Amino acid sequence: MAKIVKAELVSEHHSDLLEGPIWHPYREEVFYSALLDGTVFAYSPGKDSVRTVSEGPLVGGATIHEDGRLMLFQDGTVALMDPQTGAREQVAAGVSAPNGRFNDVIADPAGRVLAGTMDGGDGQLLRIELDGSVAVVHSGQPVPNGLGFSPDESKLYYTESLSHNIYRYDFDRATGAMSNRYVHVQIPKAAGMPDGMTMDREGFIWSAVWHSSEVRRFDLNGDPDGTVVVLPVSQPSSTVFGGAKMNEMYITTAGAEGGDSLGPNPRPHPEMPRGGGLYRATIDFTSGIEEYRSRVQF
Repeated sequence: MAKIVKAELVSEHHSDLLEGPIWHPYREEVFYSALLDGTVFAYSPGKDSVRTVSEGPLVGGATIHEDGRLMLFQDGTVALMDPQTGAREQVAAGVSAPNGRFNDVIADPAGRVLAGTMDGGDGQLLRIELDGSVAVVHSGQPVPNGLGFSPDESKLYYTESLSHNIYRYDFDRATGAMSNRYVHVQIPKAAGMPDGMTMDREGFIWSAVWHSSEVRRFDLNGDPDGTVVVLPVSQPSSTVFGGAKMNEMYITTAGAEGGDSLGPNPRPHPEMPRGGGLYRATIDFTSGIEEYRSRVQF
């Protein structure tokens, strides 16, 4: 049954590009970053407060590491960050292309990390093994973006924004191999561009659709089920479930005018603010699933 859910502003940052929200279940906080300047924030729903955790190189994505720290994927480097003090320990360099940066990452069920990188129009999807070795899964990906796993761990979903596609793969947990690539969701160009995403317990995709003011839900067949989270800004960038019941959806947004160049079309509602804050919506009919922990040792 289709539902319309309104999102509310949690914290206004006036940021060019907020990205990479991830729920930390041990700390009961959602971490996210101002991607371009590298500032990491944490919002506590219990305290209804936001704190600045760390400042450093730009952060293109993060995982919750097995020791409770956050593994930050930066401008080609990787660091482990203490979630309380914000101290960063660089553990790897030169992981992405020389002029590239990370753009969205996820830990797989075994603790490997899948990471998108951007380098002009030649982005890549990388698989980082438990021993820190790196394999290129796909190249020629202009804007690799949101990733997610089906609840039974048999499928991987991967967004390539400029093609307006979310792909589905068969996933082998034992080896990390991906096969049988299939266009699972295709969003018409006039309807916005898929960006970050998350999964719910039913295996449905929630995609933050750039230039649409919406997070849209797609069913097991890849069809929109009519459920949308509506924002008062036009540029949602990513989303994650969190909260005590895992039914609070947190949505990052972007305020930079330059971000318009990421999409092939002008903004459909140019009079609407772009974004730049963190938003929240309560979903009363389903809930999310916790992200897997990374176990990579460089």
